[in-house]
Amino acid sequence: MEPILPNVLQKKFISLSKSAPTKVRTGKSFSVFKRTAYISPLRLNIKNYERHLLAAFNPGATIANNKLHIFPRLVFGYNWYTSSIGHFTVNIEEAISKVKATSFSTEIIKYPTETWEHGAGSIGGCEDARIANIGGKNVMAYTAVAKGKDGILPLQAYATMDSKFQPKVLNYFKINHNGANYITSSWKDSAFLDTNSANVLTRPAFKYGSTTAEVCWSAKMDFDTGEIPSESFEPLLRAEEFEEKVGWSTNAVKLGNKDFLVGYHGVGSDFVYRNGIAVVNSEGKLLGATDYLLSPSKSIEEYYGDVPHVMFGCGLVRYKEYLIWVGGLSDYAIGIYAAKSEDIIEKIKWIN
Repeated sequence: MEPILPNVLQKKFISLSKSAPTKVRTGKSFSVFKRTAYISPLRLNIKNYERHLLAAFNPGATIANNKLHIFPRLVFGYNWYTSSIGHFTVNIEEAISKVKATSFSTEIIKYPTETWEHGAGSIGGCEDARIANIGGKNVMAYTAVAKGKDGILPLQAYATMDSKFQPKVLNYFKINHNGANYITSSWKDSAFLDTNSANVLTRPAFKYGSTTAEVCWSAKMDFDTGEIPSESFEPLLRAEEFEEKVGWSTNAVKLGNKDFLVGYHGVGSDFVYRNGIAVVNSEGKLLGATDYLLSPSKSIEEYYGDVPHVMFGCGLVRYKEYLIWVGGLSDYAIGIYAAKSEDIIEKIKWIN
């Protein structure tokens, strides 16, 4: 399969690009979330791989058995930056106030084992987990990074998981167009909506002229095959004039019976990664969004790292009256943040 984007998606992208800005997102930043933990790689004790851990960031998250389960991207060596996905737990009550533990027993649950995760073998990785529940089963969306003919080829992969969060059946997204399957040159930043129809939020990137088009889409996927009909893609969010690019950041969480909250990130013209919340319905229609609600402070924990000024998902959960965001800090560490749901909801600007 060669990286390609069918014309039907290009036309929808062009239509979104030429439409007037919604003015829903203005580029303003608000401080809503409380910092409850910073977890550096030094505090993770890897129990099934004896090697020094250099970085742990961009973690997915979910709640099970009254614990906050966290799934970080783990880096053990900067030669090719090969990544794996780990799993550890945090006291859920502490996650909304202050995490007291100083170390966390961590297990690697996914490392590059498939040909589409490591290509020729010189580079590979499993990154940026997002956890959802589809039809009563835990599902992990993640980015599989392999080496293609023209460089690194990130694929949007996913895995069903057993009750202990061990990945089982593995697959990846494809665009199905006129009976043939295609991939793009880069595909990541996806979230499953908690429905049996496997509606998804996703971001396939592609070349358009001299630029790379990166916008946030919704689509309908065949969960068994990973195929997404090209006509089902609908563009929802684009970069505004104050941004270089935009993408989905987290899994989706229920807001009421039919709607979902999902995190997004915007890369500003100053190249700082900031985060807000969008609202979509079960069919993937955009209902509203906030401005930025979580941005890296100038503290050394949040602003300094392997890739400075980056605060990035991938975990979002609701617990009692709180929304908990578990995010990566400058590509080296993990932050846990909590805010009352009502404080988030009052910042939403609704469309129509």
